[in-house]
Amino acid sequence: MFFHIDSNSFYASCEKVFNPNLAGRPVAVLSNNDGCVVACSAELKALGFKIGTPYHQNKEFFARHNVHVCSSNYALYGDMSNRVMRILGTFAANVEPYSIDEAFLETANNNRDKCVEFGRHIRATVLQWTGLPVSVGIAPTKTLAKIANRAAKKLPEGVFDMPADQRAFLETVGIGDVWGIGEGFAKRLRTIGITTAWRLAQTPQHIIRQYFTACVMRTAWALLGKPCLEAEDIAEPAQSAGCSRSFNAPLTSPDPLREAIMHYTAIACEKMRGDRSRAAGVNFYFRYFDDFKTRHRTGGFIFGGTPFKQPLSDTSEIMNLISPIFDKVYKDGLKYRKAGVLLYGLVPRDTWQPDLFIPPVPPESDRLNDCIDALNRKHGRGSVFRLAEGTDRKWTMRRGLLSKRYTSNWNEIPVVK
Repeated sequence: MFFHIDSNSFYASCEKVFNPNLAGRPVAVLSNNDGCVVACSAELKALGFKIGTPYHQNKEFFARHNVHVCSSNYALYGDMSNRVMRILGTFAANVEPYSIDEAFLETANNNRDKCVEFGRHIRATVLQWTGLPVSVGIAPTKTLAKIANRAAKKLPEGVFDMPADQRAFLETVGIGDVWGIGEGFAKRLRTIGITTAWRLAQTPQHIIRQYFTACVMRTAWALLGKPCLEAEDIAEPAQSAGCSRSFNAPLTSPDPLREAIMHYTAIACEKMRGDRSRAAGVNFYFRYFDDFKTRHRTGGFIFGGTPFKQPLSDTSEIMNLISPIFDKVYKDGLKYRKAGVLLYGLVPRDTWQPDLFIPPVPPESDRLNDCIDALNRKHGRGSVFRLAEGTDRKWTMRRGLLSKRYTSNWNEIPVVK
């Protein structure tokens, strides 16, 4: 039996855990540079507010409804997510994190009553140990468990077990709300009369094979409660790793822009090493605007990059290769607003084929980078960094409403008075 555990309004709930004054109050979490609202608490959703709305256009609405607005606190959210995943690991050996706020848990127990009791126990434990509310969907396949979680969010107890006779329930689920069916597939399915999850489950196999992919076929089987190889079980390894950010103000000189590129390179390299991979090359870009004062800004992109002679994962070495290319492509007199780095052609770190005529990567390089990554995971990203990334970083994204990193920074731990 599969359990789908999903944190309710995760970003907003994390903000409420350490701020008792926010209990029962609407909370909005903003995107990078405090641009748009990317997360809402249940209270804000009840007011009809939609995610993705620009912050500056709704300041009057927030003031009128006493909405607490905060910048995205990724350090806090990431640490709270890790805590939830570790708790789930105490309930079952097979836990599959699916995103920062949700995971699948599998057990061999098929007793319906015991599964519901188990789901309540999971929910109560996560709430008690972290302060985060979660909902639990229970079903014989992951697809059904994810659908069941949608129903669980509407129940006071937050737990829903998919009934054995699923027809009545699946007829209420639109085809676009089925996990694994994207908007493109949903439009095509609707054109042939498949508008609900139940109709997809009842569609003859030869029709699905004729017009759709194996992913849709697996989804149809999963909706019938038949275990099969689902899409997420055959995930392809990552082919690239990158990082891009907008600046809080336009940059007009090379030094801060170089620091930004090096900082984004360090983040991309850390992501790549997290998958135990090496990159075959790197590309980077700058986006610029000719005039920030006009409503319709014109501009363009500047690109740079290089393939590597052999796959690399050492941050310092990749930075050294980027630096002379940066000097060649940088142009004076432009107002740079955004930059990004992409490492491409990722290969497994321990199984790639070395070149006979190129000295191999020294093992000390891997050990050094692994040590730096471990320190940053333990003490927070940026605790150890290369000087090329800069020290003041005035170009970093704007987060003027940032809450404290209560769980990952010694100087911001809550103090009980």
